[in-house]
Amino acid sequence: CYQQIPTRQVKVEDIVFLAPFICEKGESHKVQTILKENGQAYDFIIASRYNGEWVRHAQGKVIVGLDDHAPLLQLEEIKNRCSIERKEFIQYEEDFSGSGAIITGPRWNNVQQVYVGDGEVLAHFSLPERFAADKDLYHFHPSLMDNAVNLAINTVSQDFYLPFTYRICKVYNTMPSRS
Repeated sequence: CYQQIPTRQVKVEDIVFLAPFICEKGESHKVQTILKENGQAYDFIIASRYNGEWVRHAQGKVIVGLDDHAPLLQLEEIKNRCSIERKEFIQYEEDFSGSGAIITGPRWNNVQQVYVGDGEVLAHFSLPERFAADKDLYHFHPSLMDNAVNLAINTVSQDFYLPFTYRICKVYNTMPSRS
């Protein structure tokens, strides 16, 4: 998708996560992103081959270009409204060892600082330096986006759950390796 779309400004709509992508340590699976042009948009499907069958993991629509500009946020104002500050976070292992429902790797060691207020969270992320070149591969880096979403979810609930759908996600530019 990143290579097919000529602009960095996109709106992703109606994203539905249908099935988790499961890959055990040492396994590999073929994954495809299928784009179908639909006027000024692209419908997409992300699927993988598992036990000889294609499994659809996600689907949605990418609309090229945006009608509006990125909102200007006053970060210091948000920070001042927040009453809790965190600077210590889980460090994920190099070898993807660990336990729990989801095991990630060192690219997820990107949360630097978090400020939590009443119904809002402000976070600073930075990919570990050795993964800085990743920013050229992604419109928004999977580990940065994943941690951003998880931080937002964890301010609402301490229960573990994954999002099922996103109605709209606007991308005004590529995500920097530090934000």
